[in-house]
Amino acid sequence: MTSAIREGHSQHHQQQRLTIRDLQLPNNDINKLKSFFGINKEDEKLMAGLQNFAAKSSAGLIEKFYKHILGEPETQKYFTDPRILERARQAQILLFEQMTSGKYDADYLENRLLVGSTHNRINLPPKWYIGSFAYYLDALGSEMADTFKEDKLALSNFKTFVKMVLLDMAMVMEAFVIERERQLMEGQRILQAQRTEVDQLARILQGVTAQISAVATELSSSTAQSTAAISETTATAEEVKQTADQTSVKAKSVSEDSKAVVLVSRQGQEATDATIKGMLRIREQMESIAECMVQLSNQSKLIGDIIASVDDLAQQSNLLAVNASIEAAKAGEQGKGFAVVAQEVKNLSQQSKSATAHVRSILNDIVKATTAATMATEQCGKAVEVGHKQASEAGKVIETLSESIDKASQATELIEVSSQQQLVGMKQMVEALESIRLSSQQNLESANQLDSAGKELAALGAKLIEMTSRN
Repeated sequence: MTSAIREGHSQHHQQQRLTIRDLQLPNNDINKLKSFFGINKEDEKLMAGLQNFAAKSSAGLIEKFYKHILGEPETQKYFTDPRILERARQAQILLFEQMTSGKYDADYLENRLLVGSTHNRINLPPKWYIGSFAYYLDALGSEMADTFKEDKLALSNFKTFVKMVLLDMAMVMEAFVIERERQLMEGQRILQAQRTEVDQLARILQGVTAQISAVATELSSSTAQSTAAISETTATAEEVKQTADQTSVKAKSVSEDSKAVVLVSRQGQEATDATIKGMLRIREQMESIAECMVQLSNQSKLIGDIIASVDDLAQQSNLLAVNASIEAAKAGEQGKGFAVVAQEVKNLSQQSKSATAHVRSILNDIVKATTAATMATEQCGKAVEVGHKQASEAGKVIETLSESIDKASQATELIEVSSQQQLVGMKQMVEALESIRLSSQQNLESANQLDSAGKELAALGAKLIEMTSRN
């Protein structure tokens, strides 16, 4: 609902009750109105004299009246609610009281105007209202004829009653007409406001549709570009996904190789540890051999000393044998046995001397060999020491390398997991880009539809402006 319509409805609901001024009487003089209907002071007295008649007859007349009303579908629909029907009955009773009060001032007339406003509000057509009063007058005439048949004023009373009924009907109809004129004027005002507003809306619509058309064109262009860009991006993402897939396979292979390298490095570390322990054992054995060689050298020296002593003894024995031979020769025949003994001793000393010389030679060879073995043992010990030191350093390097390989293996495992996650993410991104591409195509179609709709709205706006300018 537009602002003009809302304003019109608001003013309609805020309208005040009709007053005497709305009748547009000269100087608001109601006496002239009553005079026009032929109602004078005598009539007012006659009506006041009918109060007892009204009190006795009103209930029966009202009952007949509403029985007639409720018997007709056209009027029955206005009294479907029992509460409304009861209020209407009470209003009729009050009307009889007011009509026979003999007092017909501004309040009386304004109450009748209120009835007409109510009829207009519930949209009760005048034909049913007037027809109902025709039935009312017929029933009232019969009731008054029966009540006042012997009274000379019976006719005067009925004529006066008819005047009052006609005045009542005139006020109700006047109010109905005034309210309808107000509604008509309000409707014209609202229509004019609507026409103005429609014209403004049509012009705004033309501006908006022009903007919509421009935006739709731009949107269509940008959407087409976006669709192309997204297609390229999707293709690139697909390539990246394939690369990520290959990377994931390679990362898995590297991870497996890293695990194998870790195993080899651990085996190498164990072998290095075993080598270091073997070198330690060799060093200990070499030290033991060196000690044995030193002892052997010392014993060889002792043997040399003994051989020297034996050689001296052999020389001395040889000298003694020579001396004994000489002495045996001097003794002649008596010294022959002693000479034989001396010769044997000499032979033995010669053999001892030869043997000691041979032993000395062998001992010298042993000493030389022992010295050479000792030197070799010392060199071997030094080599073993160097080997042990190098093996220890190699062990440390291998241990450091093993730790690095462990870290590298852990890193490759993380890389493998990350590659898998990256692969999953790339698959999701490709799916999302495909969804965006489809949405972009739909947006392109929507933009084209929006452009068409904008053109149709522009044509509609031009048609509305033409229609409002025509009227």
